[in-house]
Amino acid sequence: MSIKRIQNEVAASRFTLPVVCFVSALVWFALSAETTTTGAECSRYWNWLSRRFASNWMLGNAFMLMLNYLCVYLIMELNNRYNIIRTRTHMASAVFVLLASCSVFLHSVQPYAVVAVLLLLFYHCLFPTYQQYNAVGWIFNAFMVYGVALLFFPPLLYLFPFLLVAMFLLQSLTLRTFFAMLIGIIAPFWFVGAYEIVFGDACALTEMFTGLFVKPDFDYSVINRYQWICLGVIAFELIISWAHYLHNIFFDKIKTRVLFAILMTNVFAMLVFIGLYPIYFNVWFAVLLLNASPMIAHNMALNSSKICVYLFYISIVIVLLMATYSIWKPLLNSF
Repeated sequence: MSIKRIQNEVAASRFTLPVVCFVSALVWFALSAETTTTGAECSRYWNWLSRRFASNWMLGNAFMLMLNYLCVYLIMELNNRYNIIRTRTHMASAVFVLLASCSVFLHSVQPYAVVAVLLLLFYHCLFPTYQQYNAVGWIFNAFMVYGVALLFFPPLLYLFPFLLVAMFLLQSLTLRTFFAMLIGIIAPFWFVGAYEIVFGDACALTEMFTGLFVKPDFDYSVINRYQWICLGVIAFELIISWAHYLHNIFFDKIKTRVLFAILMTNVFAMLVFIGLYPIYFNVWFAVLLLNASPMIAHNMALNSSKICVYLFYISIVIVLLMATYSIWKPLLNSF
């Protein structure tokens, strides 16, 4: 019989997620003074949305926090519906919102939050297709959501081959679902294109498609030291969690293994994209955190070893140091 350690008790507690959400809100607005972003203009539709908050930075930060809380809910529903972690826990949502709140570069109005919400909706439509060879409707809905995400962040197109791998792992890739996937991706562009021709600017059609193809840029100077630190923290937690998962993989159902394989495939994709397109680091990092949170939570909720207790305390100290560094750095620079 396994012994429940402190991290298992925290993961199983019903108070963990509300407390973390409250703390994350305090940290979020405490760190909202630094609102500059690292990146480039993404699309005219995202630029239109972001201009709505240009005159009120507090409203913009609140909008981003609400989108992050929507991600929290969608992650919680994803875990509840598909039993990704084989115990009652909301730790995946807690890990996501806590690390996102400590990543100060995610606090300003940026496309990553919209992309994260749409990607989670994509998972909600894609995961039910497991071993469903005629899941045309689910596939169409999933990739229509993906097409909407492309309108807000065109470089997400490079995730498409990895989504094909996801369909292959789910055993839902057939000729019918393949064409349903293509029609789903095209549908948002079709409707938006028709609107632009009738009511907008016809030249916007060329902007939509040219934005889908971006050359790699290896200028890593756009990534600051704190962003590298946050990426290193996620990588540290992820490596430990992945090792524990592989050691105990036989306890999970086959479907759960497939879902984790999809999440980890997309984690690998985000690491590749950070290397190829560092100018979009914030978006890649947020999607990386989104896919890595269930794996990190899996380790905290199910690992009962003494070593994991020390790693749990180390993780808490790291998160506190991240928040402290983010708060004190702007104050020190002001002197």
